[in-house]
Amino acid sequence: MTRRLPILLAFVLLAAGGCGGVTPSPGMSAVVLKVSAEPKTGAPRPGDPGMGDYANSAAVRGQMERIDYASLDGIIVWLEHEAPAGKSLVRYPAPTQPLLIDTGAIVAGVQPVAVGDVLTIRNGSAARISPYSVSDGNEFTLPPIAPGGLAQIGLGHGAGLIEILVDPAQPPIAVLYAVPSEWFALARAGETVTFNNLPPGKYTAHTWHPRLPGSTIELTLKPNETTKAAVSVSVNHLGGKQ
Repeated sequence: MTRRLPILLAFVLLAAGGCGGVTPSPGMSAVVLKVSAEPKTGAPRPGDPGMGDYANSAAVRGQMERIDYASLDGIIVWLEHEAPAGKSLVRYPAPTQPLLIDTGAIVAGVQPVAVGDVLTIRNGSAARISPYSVSDGNEFTLPPIAPGGLAQIGLGHGAGLIEILVDPAQPPIAVLYAVPSEWFALARAGETVTFNNLPPGKYTAHTWHPRLPGSTIELTLKPNETTKAAVSVSVNHLGGKQ
């Protein structure tokens, strides 16, 4: 039986931390985002009987489970920078250190990656595998990988969910979410995410979650200042923006 593969991220995610002590370098900017998950308007609040909504389970397709909004994890947050007038920005970062999928243990959840990252798959099983993806914009099929062997694929085609499979009858061996930005983090509801030393200018902050609609907010970052804002995932954001 195919096992879900762990993903060892060989880059450093921007850490979620407190708001104090965030000082950008001279001429640069910083932003601190408070992350939350919100129930449907009019639903019972945390601590009330019957708290939470039911949604598709992230672990078992077709089954439903109750959402714990207060501690919901797996929220992906990222920033996109708007190019100043007359200038163009590199939207996608250049490939970074490879991401590694190995068959040594079990991992759950969706892992954020940047468009342009390089994915390395190591076959730690006793049989040959041929990983593939049919996800829109990130379709690929790798040649068979012998036990103990390695293969690489660039995630440079498009943003969005990427499911990597080796057997269509089994769950994906890894689930990634590619974001069109070098500034991203994986957070839990109630945490803050800090992005420091950003070029000043206009940004859009995005959120995404496999079970709740994400949202976007517009930010204007000024030189030598730290901007604080709130972002969330919620069924109230079906239109996209907060």
